[in-house]
Amino acid sequence: MGSVTDKVEWEIFGNAALSASTAVKRSGDYSLRVNGLSSSVATRARSMHNIVSGGPYFSRIYLNIATLPSAQNTIFGQSFSSSGNTLRVYLKIDNTGVLRLFDEDGQISGTVTLSTNTWYRIEVKVDTSGVGGSHIVEARVNGATFASASNRSISTVDLDRWMVGGNLNSEAQTTGDWFFDDMAINDSTGSAQTGYPGEGKIVHMQPDAAGDSNGCLAGDYTSVNEVTPDDGTTICVLDAVNDILDVNVESSANAGIGASDTITLVQVGVREAAASDLAETWNARLKSASGGTVSSGTSEIDSTTTYKTNNGATRPGVNTLTSYTDQTTGVAWTPTGTNSLDNMQIGITATDADPDVNVSTLWALVEYVEIPTPISAPPTTAGLRFFGGLRFFGGLIFR
Repeated sequence: MGSVTDKVEWEIFGNAALSASTAVKRSGDYSLRVNGLSSSVATRARSMHNIVSGGPYFSRIYLNIATLPSAQNTIFGQSFSSSGNTLRVYLKIDNTGVLRLFDEDGQISGTVTLSTNTWYRIEVKVDTSGVGGSHIVEARVNGATFASASNRSISTVDLDRWMVGGNLNSEAQTTGDWFFDDMAINDSTGSAQTGYPGEGKIVHMQPDAAGDSNGCLAGDYTSVNEVTPDDGTTICVLDAVNDILDVNVESSANAGIGASDTITLVQVGVREAAASDLAETWNARLKSASGGTVSSGTSEIDSTTTYKTNNGATRPGVNTLTSYTDQTTGVAWTPTGTNSLDNMQIGITATDADPDVNVSTLWALVEYVEIPTPISAPPTTAGLRFFGGLRFFGGLIFR
């Protein structure tokens, strides 16, 4: 979303060392850059996510290091219920590129060495569902496990937040420059996405045309399509019960998705506020084509005039509508076709519009797995060439 303002996309602490980078990114428009650390000051972008139960949980970050820290530095961590920013499981990287996994009782055996200027997929598993002494902590890079233990005792078992940044354990360091992108977390609640997230790229598809419904008292799709939310500057005002705003979004190709890429999921993003400090209610909407079957997100209540991402104070930041399959066809989403990302509409319904629901921004978050373009057929004998008795064909020299 191109912002490091607190609670737009993350809970932000120490944001002087955080920025949205367009120069180094793995997918979409931005990555999150950590640069210019202050000694002993934790710089963190913390997920706006509350989770209960003991897991297992599987988190994924993509990391690209431009400049290594001067010594071991904590760059990723997970905190648990009632522990605030006290990290129970975390990753450290040192000045030689060695990555290590820790929990609150010490290092988990095993390391891996990372190079600079390279994107790595780093995933961490935490399972505290069993009794103490049987908790599992594990980490892997590009699908290969480098540290794992199944005999740990995490003192608090319910995952509350996970975070990325630098100096997360208040290290006294100022050196370092690294980037995060395409971050995800899976739980074990029986959805289509359990276990390690694996490979994936994440983009936001922005509104670019009117959809089936415009129930805005003021505004339309152009009021909710800014990449970095402008909150109250341009809004759609839904002022009556069951008012709907539907919008079309940009093409999958424009978002960087190939026609043969595999779609993992679609989520509808909403940033909104109540017109006054009373309770209004809304639902996110999604359909794969004009007039298609509509999926509705969980009903969300907001009772403040402060703009929020995805929902009110009950579960700040958690997407309220996730779709693993096209609700019209019942099969996996596709980039193109009659029912597809290219014909998709996203939206919002005001189920209680007293006070008005002020909608600042809508977007579709899409995770996809890139499928490489097939290599073209090799040249035929028609391309045979002769030079001074040498024959060149297919890169080989025949005498």
